[in-house]
Amino acid sequence: MIGVVLCGGESTRMGTDKGLLMTDGKAWVTSAVEKLSALEIKVFVSINQFQLLSYQTILPNNTQFIIDNASIQLKGPLLGLLSAHLTHPKEDIFILACDLLLMNTPPLKELYNEYYNNQTYDAYLFKNNLEYEPLCGIYKSKALATIYTKYQQGLLLKYSVKYALEQFTILSKPIKEQNLKYFKNFNSHAAQNGL
Repeated sequence: MIGVVLCGGESTRMGTDKGLLMTDGKAWVTSAVEKLSALEIKVFVSINQFQLLSYQTILPNNTQFIIDNASIQLKGPLLGLLSAHLTHPKEDIFILACDLLLMNTPPLKELYNEYYNNQTYDAYLFKNNLEYEPLCGIYKSKALATIYTKYQQGLLLKYSVKYALEQFTILSKPIKEQNLKYFKNFNSHAAQNGL
């Protein structure tokens, strides 16, 4: 398994690159990398080609990047996820969006343990009432290969992670009430100001 921090979105609502935003003197991407690294897995940062120089400036020299694959005509998290899959096709992937700023290690370890204790599912996700939390989850390589094949064949009817999930068998963990705060997305200045 590898970890992938998703930073390649266009950040249209925030108006600036979220991964480079600072909170308590630390870039959001750095915080997310540290949280996934606590699972003792190799962690990559998913970005688009135009972000590379900025991220190389603030991250350690040994940081490994996954650049959005130009052959995949998609946008958003699914582009990052499939690009990571094509770069590491045999690896299952634990993704974490950089704007899940309040995420903490215990829920990540909880999901990680579910994955290792039961290998029969395509994806391992938290669920908030009836909604999956797709940007903090584990995706099996075989399932991602299936989605990529459907994309290539023109059979992917919607280009979103949530639609891809409809093709998967999912082990879902209800989010404990005390952990709901960890899943707050900070994707606008108003949300950021609520920190």
